[in-house]
Amino acid sequence: MNQRGSEAGAAAVVAPTTTIATAQAAAVPAAHRTAAATPTVAAPKVTAPTVAAPKVAAPTVAAPKVAAPTVAAPASGACPPVSRPARRALTFPAALVAAGVAVAAWAVVVLHVAGALHSPAVDPLVHTVSDYVLLPGGHLVLAIAAAALALAATVLAGAAARAGASRAPVALLASWAAAMVVAGVVPTNVPGTPPDLSAAVHRYAGAWIFAVLPLAVLLLARGPAVRDAARGRVVALALLTAALSGTFLLAHLPIVVAGSPAFPLLGGVERVLYGAVTALLITTVLALRPSATPEPGR
Repeated sequence: MNQRGSEAGAAAVVAPTTTIATAQAAAVPAAHRTAAATPTVAAPKVTAPTVAAPKVAAPTVAAPKVAAPTVAAPASGACPPVSRPARRALTFPAALVAAGVAVAAWAVVVLHVAGALHSPAVDPLVHTVSDYVLLPGGHLVLAIAAAALALAATVLAGAAARAGASRAPVALLASWAAAMVVAGVVPTNVPGTPPDLSAAVHRYAGAWIFAVLPLAVLLLARGPAVRDAARGRVVALALLTAALSGTFLLAHLPIVVAGSPAFPLLGGVERVLYGAVTALLITTVLALRPSATPEPGR
């Protein structure tokens, strides 16, 4: 009896407790029960993708291409154009020297034409230019030619002095001009007549003319007045003129000693010599340095 009573009392105590637990469980919201019943699922770790920074290459600057000049091939049979150095402008002294030489050449041409028409004709291979004094007005034409060449030599002497030439070549050029005036004013004897004092003065003046000019130019070429680029041709032409002058003067020795020429072509040699003399005058004035160029009117 007592044991049954004890079991009934224990059941009575357990029953209210179970009822309270059941009531409390019913009071919990359904959402909580669901959350509690739902198993916790751990969120997967999402690893952010590693984005590599793009490599920025430095811009490559290409060197500019320099195109080689295109040379057009010359057409078949045509010669390629040749570039020529620019010519120096004609200076005022050179123009005056050229004018003097031109006047002298004109006078000599007139004498040759008149001599060819003269009776008897003057043979240019035998007779010298001075022998044209036998023509009517021949002395005047010879004087014009001599004055023109004297003016050319005077201009050359002044230009050489301004270019820095020494006194020796300048003085020789001035004496050449003076001798040319003397030869033009004092005529030689008419061919076929005995030589007189006038003829002797004319001959010595002529000898000075042919002997001095090459020497003066050679001295001038050794100094600073002549450009280096033109020095060679000036010296070469001066030596050629000196050789012709020596030949012409030696051919006159029989005339001075015996009174008659031994060389029959004396006139031809003299004309070649005159050509060399006039060419030497022009070549020399063109070879002077630019400092020798005076302005017109000074």
